[in-house]
Amino acid sequence: MAIKVRINGREYEARQGETIREVAKRNGIGIPVLCERAQIDPFGSCRVCLVEQKNARYPVVACAAPVFDGITINTETELIQSLRKLDIELLFSNHFADCVAPCNMTCPAGIDIQGYVGLAANGEYHDAEKLIKEKVPFPGILGRVCPAPCQKECRRNLVDETVSIKSIKRFISDRNFERGTRYNPPVAPSSGKTVAIVGAGPAGMSCAYYLAQQGHQCMIIEKLPKAGGMTRYGIPDYRLPQNELDAEIAEIESLGVEFIYNTELGKDVTIDGLRRSFDAVFLAVGAHVSKSMGIPGEELEGVYQGIDFLRDVKLGKQFDLGETVVVVGGGNTAIDAVRTSLRLGAKNCYIVYRRSRAEMPADPIEVHDAEEEGVRFHFLTNPVRIHGKKRMESIESVRMELGEPDASGRRSPVVIEGSEFMLQADTIIMAIGQEPDVACIGADCEVRTTRWSTFVVNEDTFQTDIPEVFAGGDAMRGPCTVVESIADGRNAATQINRFLKGRDLTPIPGVYSVQRGKSLGDLRPLEEEWKNRYPAEPRAEMPMVDPKERIKDFKECELGFAEGELRREAGRCLECGCFSQYDCELRQIGKVVDAEPTALKTKGEIRFEPDLRHPFIMKDQNKCILCGACVRACDELRHVGAWGFVDRGYVTTVQPSFGVALQETDCESCGTCVQNCPTGSLDERFPGTKTVPEDAIEMPGVCTFGGFGCHLNLATVNGRLVSVKAPERDPNNGLLCRYGRYGTRYINNLPRITEPMKRDGDILKPISWTEAHKILVGSVGRIPGKDWGIYAGGRLTLEELAQLDVFVDKNMPEGLKSSFSSDSLKVGEAINETFGTVGSPWSYNVVDAADMVLAVGFDDEDMMTVLGVKIRGAKKNGATLYGLGMEAPRTLHHAFDIFDVSHSPAATLAGVCKTVAKSVKTAETKGLFKGLKVAACEEDDDLLSALNGAQNPVIVISGRAGGNTARWAANLAVLKGCPVLGLPLTPNAQGLLEMGFAEDIAARRGLFILGEDPVGCAVSGKVADEVVGKADFIVVADAFLTPTVEKADLILPLKVSGERAGTFLSGERRLNRFAQVLKADYPTIFDRIPEVGKTEKLRMALRARFISLRTAKQGVVRPAPLADGEIRYTNGADYLSAQVNWEFEQLEL
Repeated sequence: MAIKVRINGREYEARQGETIREVAKRNGIGIPVLCERAQIDPFGSCRVCLVEQKNARYPVVACAAPVFDGITINTETELIQSLRKLDIELLFSNHFADCVAPCNMTCPAGIDIQGYVGLAANGEYHDAEKLIKEKVPFPGILGRVCPAPCQKECRRNLVDETVSIKSIKRFISDRNFERGTRYNPPVAPSSGKTVAIVGAGPAGMSCAYYLAQQGHQCMIIEKLPKAGGMTRYGIPDYRLPQNELDAEIAEIESLGVEFIYNTELGKDVTIDGLRRSFDAVFLAVGAHVSKSMGIPGEELEGVYQGIDFLRDVKLGKQFDLGETVVVVGGGNTAIDAVRTSLRLGAKNCYIVYRRSRAEMPADPIEVHDAEEEGVRFHFLTNPVRIHGKKRMESIESVRMELGEPDASGRRSPVVIEGSEFMLQADTIIMAIGQEPDVACIGADCEVRTTRWSTFVVNEDTFQTDIPEVFAGGDAMRGPCTVVESIADGRNAATQINRFLKGRDLTPIPGVYSVQRGKSLGDLRPLEEEWKNRYPAEPRAEMPMVDPKERIKDFKECELGFAEGELRREAGRCLECGCFSQYDCELRQIGKVVDAEPTALKTKGEIRFEPDLRHPFIMKDQNKCILCGACVRACDELRHVGAWGFVDRGYVTTVQPSFGVALQETDCESCGTCVQNCPTGSLDERFPGTKTVPEDAIEMPGVCTFGGFGCHLNLATVNGRLVSVKAPERDPNNGLLCRYGRYGTRYINNLPRITEPMKRDGDILKPISWTEAHKILVGSVGRIPGKDWGIYAGGRLTLEELAQLDVFVDKNMPEGLKSSFSSDSLKVGEAINETFGTVGSPWSYNVVDAADMVLAVGFDDEDMMTVLGVKIRGAKKNGATLYGLGMEAPRTLHHAFDIFDVSHSPAATLAGVCKTVAKSVKTAETKGLFKGLKVAACEEDDDLLSALNGAQNPVIVISGRAGGNTARWAANLAVLKGCPVLGLPLTPNAQGLLEMGFAEDIAARRGLFILGEDPVGCAVSGKVADEVVGKADFIVVADAFLTPTVEKADLILPLKVSGERAGTFLSGERRLNRFAQVLKADYPTIFDRIPEVGKTEKLRMALRARFISLRTAKQGVVRPAPLADGEIRYTNGADYLSAQVNWEFEQLEL
């Protein structure tokens, strides 16, 4: 019955019994929720969904409050907004966690450091570079010269030493450069807009890099002969080689950016002229003007300015420095100048700095390297006069002591009276600072400048006083680091892009993040706790050229990590940032309601050590908001109850009973709890890999473990599988078993076949497709078609089977078409033959309404599937469960009455059928038991009594049950008029049956095995040799390096589900179509054999073929033997299933 409700002043129709939240959601009205979950009754614990209801005393919980006719609701009043904000801030008050890693938060460019370090640890170097280039275009440059402020805030410092973040970035760049796998971003179609950029330094090139991707034509105008700015002319080659710089500049050019060299602003071009010729202008002039000390004698020969000196060296100018060089200053320019002097032949080189070593702004590593090379330091020393006639001869200096801190936070140096002394030197280089040349814009330009020689710029929009003129980097903030300049260039590009598109320029939002501390210092009290939690691992030392050798030339000093050392170093990362940061609902709502993460923080917050005992599921109680979603999902959806609330009040936690490890409970490792957690309190991990927070795209897929036909959401990044989730779709409706959720990910870990190979003695040798085709044709020519056995696996799609069928008919006529999974195919075959259908005539959903379920041949693994969950759900709703041909389940919640029969399950079912047939007399039943000695037993009566007492009985048969057992089960279903369902072991077992790949297994001279592993899955070596051992020539097509591949003469690659599109046919006759969503850039055998018409036409023909068989015919009973043959191949002869089972056993799941 429809009722009327009013929400936010508008009237809507609703249904009796709906909640406020349901009505609002259906009509596109957003009400935030944290604890509401699909298929679970409302809990209302989070209080985030509060709304105002007219005439109610207090705000009501929208997820639980039902609507009624005439109800009036307001969802966005000032009171509600303040309550939501308060609620989130209360949740944050005891949320001891980092949304985003402190290294990311510290990086001026906002690079996802935790992300690329984790990807590097996993060997995903291309994806790591792509992630870096989302924020900076120069990983190779920054991997060498970045001051790495991230490393100062690295939490690893609490345990031992920082992770070598900068060096990891360098390795990623170098490895991709060496292998030709550098990431180049896509470029949008031309926008027709043009941008002039003044300055080819880090800021200017960064701006061009990101603008070019948007389709804007960029021209960079540079005063000097080459691009690079300070990275080329201010940083020596021994730190940043020219070839690395040139390679990354070439990538900018490849995007269509034009460089104009030897062109000076104010001389060759003007801002007014650029404004007339371009749609926007970006000023990125660097700080190339040196600052003077203003002391007597600076005009003498032999006195150089640091930046000028370094630039002139790069431009090829010759210097006669003499034997002794003094460099004044404590920054990186001073260190670069003194180390350059050594390489130009100076024997004695000194740094004079007016503060102590602790106050030096230079990179400590650079200072250390300078000392190794023989540079000596005079700290707390300051020059006051340079002596000499025409050329400088000595430097008069004074001693200093540190006084009170100045504006920079460093203690100010104070002259010690009477401390004057002389330093003899041939050359002095002043490196005390620099500034941009803002005079280049001309006196009449409307762009204003500051007294610090920078442009007046709106720091939020990067605009100057002229709307179409922007500025950033040194030109805006004064001398800054390379990474700061690059960040300015990217942010300015964002604003220029908005300007060119006519959009409003708004501040670029910062990162919204809860943090465990504002800085590393805040966590120093936890140092001992962290040292106990994480084992110490020495930091990898960067390999260096010997100091005596490196001062002889300008070759690069740092040699870079070897891959093994790199991955070990990246593995030291403590993974501080939350893995759920991209989809954490608490963080998302907090940002929307503008909650302040530290508003209600207290010093008495309770801290917990993360529980990492389960191989796939991690629990961090620090992030738990006690919403109960995991507790209810495990209990109400999975019927397990592994999670529970422990204690009461402020100290309440969610954990298994008695604090045992999750895998020591009835937990089935299905991940339902993780999927329903609204924060990162429950998250996924994967053995042997570094967990990385990634902003994944979810794409639809189909489970390839079993034939139930579960839909998947494959979370992918750059075509790489990172996790698996369950969509709210039939037949699995938000549920998965551990195979679908975690087994699927093993495709990333197992050795893959990506090219053809042939056997050459004891080794497999890669070959071309041309040679592979020649070998295949030759083998077909030598061995007659009837002597071939073609064995197809249950992971092949319907389309691939159709292609294979045509190929076999043409090239191997009369060949045996079979599958090594034929043992498990017998179950589907029995149902098909009994009812004349492709798969069971009934949907798996009939189990939901059953009051009695007879499970035949089921084991624990079957009961963990979604069908098993349905069966347990029926039990919870009052159904009785009976098991035949199964062992007592491992876990009590399966709650079966097991028939412990004295003879085979097939004979037991036949006995029941014989009794039932007495009252169902047909032509078929008369001859059903002819020649069979069906002996009655006590269990027959018990089973028959259970069936007769049920109104809605359902029979389900595991693919592990024998074919004859399945036939008698199907006969019983016909006689009792009840549904019967099969659970295939492979995803396209029904497709194999329908396409004719189900003949009995037999030996043949030639074997063509596609997607099966009979050697690895045979129950014994004898069984394996019965077929494989008797063949003269074996062709194997597979995605993995299986034991059967090791026996093959010719090996051809296949792809797994998700790496190619196709269709599976499930056990309930569902055609499950899926697209290619995973990256696999190599051809397979099916790309090389003729297609069967156009793919879409083939699919439509297949669909029509199966639809014509969907209507169930009247079942026909058929006689069958009373015992099953021995199982010859386990796991449906499927290598991936066997490997995943082995892995689960090793993990003791």
